[in-house]
Amino acid sequence: MKKRVTGIGGLFFKSEDSKASKEWYKKHLGFNTDDWGCTFWWRDNKGNKCSTQWSPFANDTDYFEPSKKDFMFNYRVENLAELLEELKKEGVTIVGETQEFDYGKFAWILDNEGNKIELWEPVDAAFKEEVKEILSSTKEKINDVFFDENVEKAKQKAETYKKNAKEKAAEFTVDAKEAFDIISEKGSEFASEAAEHLADLAEDAQDDIKEATAKVKNFLKNITGK
Repeated sequence: MKKRVTGIGGLFFKSEDSKASKEWYKKHLGFNTDDWGCTFWWRDNKGNKCSTQWSPFANDTDYFEPSKKDFMFNYRVENLAELLEELKKEGVTIVGETQEFDYGKFAWILDNEGNKIELWEPVDAAFKEEVKEILSSTKEKINDVFFDENVEKAKQKAETYKKNAKEKAAEFTVDAKEAFDIISEKGSEFASEAAEHLADLAEDAQDDIKEATAKVKNFLKNITGK
């Protein structure tokens, strides 16, 4: 066969506290961890998108058996069935039966030192679809929360505006009434003052008319002698 292993598919190791280990790697090394560990994406020589899984396991896991080591490597392979046939011919120990999932086929072997090795013929697209579903679901949840929060905020703002409007309307009503009272009061005062002023003008005018009449009479008398 042309190619056997095409890359490292995963690094698995035992941990006293797998949750704490994931938190440590997330905080100090920036791993984007989830329940399974962390998935690293890369591209092969043909430009295909590939993944490598990093996962801490519980210290009492039996997943690495019959190996006694605290770690297990996963290798990506091009064709698992063909590779297993070749390995059988070469006398390599195969552990258990081949298992198949949406994201690929798996088989296990032992190396020359008894280390258990996981062989994986991957279907990376399955991971991408799963990621898309997770992102889509997360986006919907965020939108729902965002929408609910915005609706609640809008309601609160509306209530605040309504309350402020009522207060402003009440203040305006009081101010308008005060202004009207002032205008009415000042208007009455102005009318009274205007009437008094007109009366004074009329009286002054009558005096001026009397004085002018007297002057005319004196003028005529001087001219006619009468």
